[in-house]
Amino acid sequence: MRWLQFRPLPGPARIHVADGWLTADEAAAARAACAADPAPRRHDDCGESLEADASHGPLAVLARRIDAATGVPNGLPGTLRYRHYRPGEAHPPQHDHYRIGRLHLVLTAMMWLEAPTAGGETRFPAAGVALPPVAGRLALWENCLADGRPDPASWHEALPVLAGDKITLTAFIYAPRVVRPAFAEAA
Repeated sequence: MRWLQFRPLPGPARIHVADGWLTADEAAAARAACAADPAPRRHDDCGESLEADASHGPLAVLARRIDAATGVPNGLPGTLRYRHYRPGEAHPPQHDHYRIGRLHLVLTAMMWLEAPTAGGETRFPAAGVALPPVAGRLALWENCLADGRPDPASWHEALPVLAGDKITLTAFIYAPRVVRPAFAEAA
């Protein structure tokens, strides 16, 4: 595994970014794996999406790389959410705070497989942060406060794509308790 540096973004949201997370070849392989995935696809104002099988092939490699980088094994592994936004498509504000059984969605890790030529930022309004889409980038944010409540600073939205296509692949990392990524604990 390549060693990459995560950098924390300033402000109240606990957002960490690693540029160069994916090579162009890895992004192409991930796009091809998603294109071949037989899972049902959805297309609405938020773009085209599917829960892509990450149990084998290039998507499994990416999922394992995220587990290794964060030090948090995903309690609900198996899929990565593929999303393809075209001009005019966006995602409304949301908070990634869910519970499934005894597991909490503690971390979100989003990779950009393709960046639009204009628009498509991921904006965290309460944190005053707008992440520009950059092909090969991984952004990871912490969804919960130490006591398990949703972190208001992690409320986010995808702004409309203005030109080109935006393609992301997202891992939702579940754990039995609130944890911080290993690299954030060491900082």
